[in-house]
This record gives sequence, C-alpha cells and structure tokens, in this order.
Amino acid sequence: MLDLGWSEILLVAVIALIVVGPQDFPRLLRTVGQWVGRARQMMAQVQYAVNEAAAETDIKPSDWTKPAAPSNNIAAPDAAETAPPVDQSSGDHPPADHSSIDPTQKAQRDD
Repeated sequence: MLDLGWSEILLVAVIALIVVGPQDFPRLLRTVGQWVGRARQMMAQVQYAVNEAAAETDIKPSDWTKPAAPSNNIAAPDAAETAPPVDQSSGDHPPADHSSIDPTQKAQRDD
C-alpha cells in the first residue's frame, strides 16, 4: 500500500522528534499507534464481511481473481412486467395525451 521502508520511517520519526519535541514525542507515538490499530481493526472487519458475503454466495477466494464468464440467462425485465397496472376504470385522471382535449372541456373538468 504505502510501501514505506525502514529508512523512510526512521526519517519521519526523526523529523517528528525535532518538530514535536522530546517531551511530546511519546504521546505522538501512542496516538499514531492507536490510529494504526483502529485502521487494522476496520480492515479486519471489512475482510471478515467480504469473506462472509463470499461464503453466502458460494464464491471461493481463488475465484476472486478470475474474470466473470458472460451469462446469457440474465435478461432485463420488460417495461410491461415492471410497470404497475393502470386502473383506467375511474374517470378522475385526465388522459396522458392532452393534445386531443378541447380547451373548453379541460376547463370544465378542472372545476
């Protein structure tokens, strides 16, 4: 991830010691250690959640790097299947095409 070597960590520690000072340096290290611990804990929780989701879907960790095979059995639903049925028995709603409505009829209906 960050790919920090020991020399980079030592350089950052020396600069932090100079900037913060020797009295507050232990407190700084403790705070940084707590942050690192929290980050590791969150990553462990994410890894556990991913493993649980994979177990529920019967995906093996070795399958994670393989590209997914195209599937022809997944089809988009038709609009007629997903649209709710329209009740045309009640006359409360105006028709969708308003171009065929006479303006006088529209004014009477709006009253």
